[in-house]
Amino acid sequence: MVDSWCAVHLGEYHKISPGRCAEGEGVKKDWAPALQSAVDSGAEVIYFPKRDYEFLSPVTLGGKLKAILGMDSTFNTAGWKQGDAPVLKIVDNGQPVLLLDRINDNYGKAPVLYDLAANKTVILKNSLSGRFRNSVPGGKLFLYDVCGHGFDFKDMSVWARQFNPEAHPREPEAYNVRISGGSFWALGLKTEYGQTVIHARDGAQVEVLGGWHYHNGKVGYINENSRMSIAGLLTSNGHFAESLIREIKDGQTKDLSPPVGKNEKDAFNGTYRQYGTLLPLYIGY
Repeated sequence: MVDSWCAVHLGEYHKISPGRCAEGEGVKKDWAPALQSAVDSGAEVIYFPKRDYEFLSPVTLGGKLKAILGMDSTFNTAGWKQGDAPVLKIVDNGQPVLLLDRINDNYGKAPVLYDLAANKTVILKNSLSGRFRNSVPGGKLFLYDVCGHGFDFKDMSVWARQFNPEAHPREPEAYNVRISGGSFWALGLKTEYGQTVIHARDGAQVEVLGGWHYHNGKVGYINENSRMSIAGLLTSNGHFAESLIREIKDGQTKDLSPPVGKNEKDAFNGTYRQYGTLLPLYIGY
């Protein structure tokens, strides 16, 4: 069937159609009602044929939802006027896992794209993501091949593989990863621009295996009363001017600033990349 919100129900699957509505109207500008209708219908999998979909109002991901397949579509929030309300709020719906695949936000205007408001597992993969936060502790997040910025984790567990947070310095309040309590593990972490890569605090546990940072900035990593280990970290064609790693423990601050390569000889002998730094291993308790 096709309803007035251009949502097509196919058994347990639900398709958000880019065509015209049943009444012959043009496509609605706000696709949130179509997605909410699909979720509320009880569909377990919802998919979006590739195109640009504008979202102007929030959606609660409940029902029986197990997966949203974006097919490299963009959830456009350029016209967002709902403040810091999340575009997509993930709630407890009795399903242990939610898969979000190939959904792009493309650095949209909405302050928060995802809010994990449940103690459940989310898999986010193959996406140019908007900001992600959790408002309920204890959840789990798996990131695979994800680019974006504004990842704010509190007392949850995160595993990332091939992760590319990029907060642009032209946004004064932009940030890459903040984690308070909980744990964060990354295999392959790359950034550009100049914002701090990870700020860990309140007893968080962070481990990074392999990092490359192609930009200039002030402070690379902040270990604030937390535990952090980093193996194989490289900055190239730029470096963090104040420190690569800043430790804040018991009211005292210490900075780790490896020397910066300045010429082709330094770059060639493996000590540095040109105009960058190399850090084999850091462990801070």
